[in-house]
Amino acid sequence: VPLSELAPNAPDRYTVKRGDTLWDISKLFLTSPWRWPELWGMNLEQIRNPHWIFPGDIIVLWGGGAWHWLDPLTAIRAAAIVVRSRADIKFVFPGWQHPLGQMPPSPAQQAAWELAESTGLIGRSIFVQLGWVPYQDWESYLAESNIGLSLHFDSLETRFAARARILSYLWAGLPMVLTRGDILAEQFAAADLATLVDEQDAVGAAQAILSLAQAPAHK
Repeated sequence: VPLSELAPNAPDRYTVKRGDTLWDISKLFLTSPWRWPELWGMNLEQIRNPHWIFPGDIIVLWGGGAWHWLDPLTAIRAAAIVVRSRADIKFVFPGWQHPLGQMPPSPAQQAAWELAESTGLIGRSIFVQLGWVPYQDWESYLAESNIGLSLHFDSLETRFAARARILSYLWAGLPMVLTRGDILAEQFAAADLATLVDEQDAVGAAQAILSLAQAPAHK
């Protein structure tokens, strides 16, 4: 890690405590906690698995991105509500960084990052992947997940972007939690493939996720 990336008040040494995550420690030592994979890379012998996702956990997959026409803020708020009741439910948010190189975060991305950090759940119940998922790997993400989550605002851009995501969920056989209003979402709900919630309804989204997690089969 370059010296310029070290936090100005970084301690000379730190004793890891139970409950620490690499995100927490990176925030202590580095100017950007998003560089935690580099910290992991320097401690591979001591840290074999940096994620708190365990066999039997229920994975809620966000369809990708933190764009202004989607609503990751409500998804993050829902996650914070869900984990109060079910610590075994984990939320995976891939593709938060623009796929076309190193571009500064948009206001929507910045707001989502700050909210996720404020929950204290990053690396515990909320897992953010900055990089774009290669298309050939997306199938594996879908196969390992249990619930598909897509929340959005009502706009033309959203209608097309959201539909691509929920069609991926349909292909994978995932039960879904979707924002109501889109005709495809309404059709999925009528076919008992999706639970619909109102726009920006974090409590409703959390309740829908908890209900799906309690079903005999999550997938």
